[in-house]
Amino acid sequence: MNSPFIQNIRKDIDDIDAQLLELLARRMQHAVTIGTYKKERGLPVVQGNRWEAILKEAMGQGAEKGLDPMFVKSIWNTIHDESIRIQEKIQNK
Repeated sequence: MNSPFIQNIRKDIDDIDAQLLELLARRMQHAVTIGTYKKERGLPVVQGNRWEAILKEAMGQGAEKGLDPMFVKSIWNTIHDESIRIQEKIQNK
């Protein structure tokens, strides 16, 4: 099952995966910056209302693109959890 068609699709998937990792790394760098800002100003790590709005928007945008909203929710929650972990680590230094 190593047809040129499959190989091309897999190459494209590999490229997309690399882009996703780059974007995730950039996002977590921003989490560090925000975490530092919040620590310096005594702000809480989590702002629940903002997160709920972001999640709702992402789920809606995902649905418009044919993605299952629960799939999007799962991914966004995982990303958010890591961002919180990073910011809490900064808060506790």
